[in-house]
Amino acid sequence: MRKEKLYTGCLLLMALITGSCSEEENPEVRPATKPAEPYTSYYYYSYEAARQLSATDFALAEGQFTPGPTYIKGDTLFVANIQSGAFSLELYDRNKNRHLASLKSWKYKEAEQKFPDKIEAIGISGNRLYLANISSRIDVFDVRTLEFITRIGTGNWGDGINQMVHSHAMAITPDGNIMIRTKKNLLVYREADVTLENYQKVPFYCRSKGDGMDVNNGFHSHQMVQDSIGIVYLADFGQYGNQKIQTIDTTLIEKGDQKILIDTEKTLPLSFNPCGIALHENRMILSAQNGSLFIYDRTKGNWENSFKSVKGYTFKKPEKLLVDQNTLWVSDVNAQKLVEVKIYKNEIREY
Repeated sequence: MRKEKLYTGCLLLMALITGSCSEEENPEVRPATKPAEPYTSYYYYSYEAARQLSATDFALAEGQFTPGPTYIKGDTLFVANIQSGAFSLELYDRNKNRHLASLKSWKYKEAEQKFPDKIEAIGISGNRLYLANISSRIDVFDVRTLEFITRIGTGNWGDGINQMVHSHAMAITPDGNIMIRTKKNLLVYREADVTLENYQKVPFYCRSKGDGMDVNNGFHSHQMVQDSIGIVYLADFGQYGNQKIQTIDTTLIEKGDQKILIDTEKTLPLSFNPCGIALHENRMILSAQNGSLFIYDRTKGNWENSFKSVKGYTFKKPEKLLVDQNTLWVSDVNAQKLVEVKIYKNEIREY
């Protein structure tokens, strides 16, 4: 109390005689500060549509574009065009808002080749661009020049060591594993085996059992995404009721056939059929066959919410998803638009 009185007296004296009292003369005197009021923070997320990219943004005619999987490297947005009769890979500068290039055909040993069907997944590792085609093959290009390098798979489905039965989803791990969800199981290839000399002869390194996976006779959308600790999540469309998020443990990958790669204890059963998956912070974002987006909190182990629209846009049929920092890219196949959705994290303080 004594210090408080001294401080108050000093203030009164200063009002009468300028400069007669200072902190230097009374070093113990300090201005009174109000302690910070404690509070508890609660967070929620909101979403707002930004750009809506359609055929004209990719220099294509109206009706000649349907967005499939996407991938971002630097400023370049890689977009698969899965429109029947117009299969291609489109490159777009997302900062300058302009179309960069289109990959529709290429040459291999002087023979012209093209995509026989839709691209189901895009992956980039080093300078290599991997395009998984539903037509039982993965075409490999130089990401800098878009020049063709080689091919995994023959393009003819089968169970041979260098064949696959369609390819519906793909993930490339940092240690050089190329993982594919085929029509009925998982295949793993090694990047070291993907050479020009092994054109259509790249052997699988590991093949899984098909336990717990529905055969994709309907060619439904699937998607893989990898988290920061090496777990690969597979949005597994259950044509016969086996809909779930499969959790693939990459540490279980080993050379051989009929291996177990799925951690069934971490598998997430669903009440809906998933078409796409992306990760944002500790949350899993899923697109569903019914046109909704579902949000799952991986830390709390519960569902946050679901919605069919965000501010400025209502989805028709969202499928493949991509998260880049705080932006979600949604391939809306029925609207034939690639929709950019901004993700905002909002804070509520309770005092």
